[in-house]
Amino acid sequence: MPPERISPIKAIRKTCLLCQGGSRKFVADCPDTTCPFHPFRFGTRERGSSVNLLKVIRKYCLRCAGSARDADRCTAGKSVGNIRPCCLHPYRKGKMPAKKRTRRKPLRTAAPKRQHRPERELSLPF
Repeated sequence: MPPERISPIKAIRKTCLLCQGGSRKFVADCPDTTCPFHPFRFGTRERGSSVNLLKVIRKYCLRCAGSARDADRCTAGKSVGNIRPCCLHPYRKGKMPAKKRTRRKPLRTAAPKRQHRPERELSLPF
């Protein structure tokens, strides 16, 4: 069963924790200010921020892989032995991954068609 997909901001937080050995204190004291995730390492963004997190993840993946071609071909989304798959893998192209389309069941059955009835004649009192 594939791992459950998480939001981009949670994936960034998880990556920062993995990078710092799982220590929240080390994440808070992270000295790498050149890392694209540094402003988002706590799993939050500033209020009113219009930063596109998908582009930030793409920038990180380019830095990790070395080139755009290698980032697109990245195989870190699969677990190998006891190494967990990269939680950024679905977002590595800088776009939201496509959701699998499933066929939806109708919510209710269709109402039976009405039969056409001739209009009644109104009798007027005069």
